[in-house]
Amino acid sequence: MSFLDRLLSLFKKSSEAELADQNPRRVAPDERLTRFIFRKQWYAKSEKRVLADGFMPHPTHRPWQTSTYRTGAMDTADVWRLGQQVRGQRPENIKARADVFAAKVTVVHSLYLNPSSVGVAVAPHLHVDIMGWPDLPEVQRMWATEVAAAASLHLPEAS
Repeated sequence: MSFLDRLLSLFKKSSEAELADQNPRRVAPDERLTRFIFRKQWYAKSEKRVLADGFMPHPTHRPWQTSTYRTGAMDTADVWRLGQQVRGQRPENIKARADVFAAKVTVVHSLYLNPSSVGVAVAPHLHVDIMGWPDLPEVQRMWATEVAAAASLHLPEAS
């Protein structure tokens, strides 16, 4: 390997590391993500757990994706306020929320996190899509079950 090749290799490695550390859009493994739950079928209140339906990808979005928000830096009240903003003009109220750490999502097969603001009206800088879902609904459900099992259920105080 020539001197220039070694120099270029060193420069490339250090630049990639610096960019990764400075990219605020990169989701850290210990970062908390929140999925707002608008349907009773998405959680089991008596068992205090999130169900697979709570993390299933949106049925009409291609590629398949599940919308979440970065909430690790927020206190509980701010997370619920964000949820009310996300709710917007929907007829459903927020029934609950599911919190899961990023690392628990990305260990599920080929799922990955995509910080994306495309088409997001509320807090686009906090929005993260769970991507990499397979096309088969049965397999989607199995993967969503794994993510849901790693999530914690939180009910509004008035529940």
